[in-house]
Amino acid sequence: MSTVFSRIKFSCISAQLFIFPSLLMGQMITVSTRRSFSWLVFILVHLYGLCIHAYIIYTRNVTDCKMGPIPNTSRFSTPASLALARDRFRHKTVFNGAILVAASSLLVSAILSLWTRNWLLFAAAALSLLTFQSNSFYLFKVPQRLSPDSLQMLGTGLLLPIIGHLSQGGLVMNIPWLLLLLLLPAQLATAVSVSMKDNISNRSGTNRALMNKLGPTVTELLILVLYILSLSGTALYFSTVLNQWFALLVFAVLILFILIQVFFFSRTQTPPDKQDLDTLIMLSSLTNAAFGLGVSLMLFYVVV
Repeated sequence: MSTVFSRIKFSCISAQLFIFPSLLMGQMITVSTRRSFSWLVFILVHLYGLCIHAYIIYTRNVTDCKMGPIPNTSRFSTPASLALARDRFRHKTVFNGAILVAASSLLVSAILSLWTRNWLLFAAAALSLLTFQSNSFYLFKVPQRLSPDSLQMLGTGLLLPIIGHLSQGGLVMNIPWLLLLLLLPAQLATAVSVSMKDNISNRSGTNRALMNKLGPTVTELLILVLYILSLSGTALYFSTVLNQWFALLVFAVLILFILIQVFFFSRTQTPPDKQDLDTLIMLSSLTNAAFGLGVSLMLFYVVV
């Protein structure tokens, strides 16, 4: 039993802020276009979300276990690096965990595909395993030009909303592609924020995070610009309802989170230390969740 709880803690399930809003937004697209919703499907969709998030964590941790703990530093890119240093987990255990949660996500997506009789849903779920894996985890090969940040952006920004939409019986023709594209910059900003904490392992391994190419100062500026782009695009998309209470509430919260990040970057050192990086990831997670949940709220009240 202690092993089970250790694995749950190791998987950082609290970071569902990256997964839940995208899946919910996809389901709200179906609600806004077809007015159909199933609570059973909702539970299955977010069970899939738990599996795919654990898959993201484990694939990154396999990479850290391959490289081993980083000498002469107390900063570790992921929980697996610290666990490895404490000899709590071995590479084979983490690798088996990655395979297990990958198979579980495919199983849940297969059940949803049978339920909806739409095997495009299963194809999207299988493709998500490719986009969410770490570039140093060789379960699947990915093009060398794709960075982990862009892969995570495509997964959370496109694949997860599509999976959520199709799971509730939605049609591909009803997907608001323009809205998803407008939200991609925010997804990329969140992915870049998370990869900043992986900077040590990324420089030591084979990952190609944007921070390694741009440097911390430019990366921080890029994060803010990306969030502002998505905020502006989303405001234009929902411009006809900006005078409604739910739209005003959503955009007030989004602007508040972006201003908090501006204040945070202006007060922190460059590059940020470990505590600042933890704060940055928390802020980015909350901002990402605000975008997903806010758009879901507006889709609930507005027929797209």
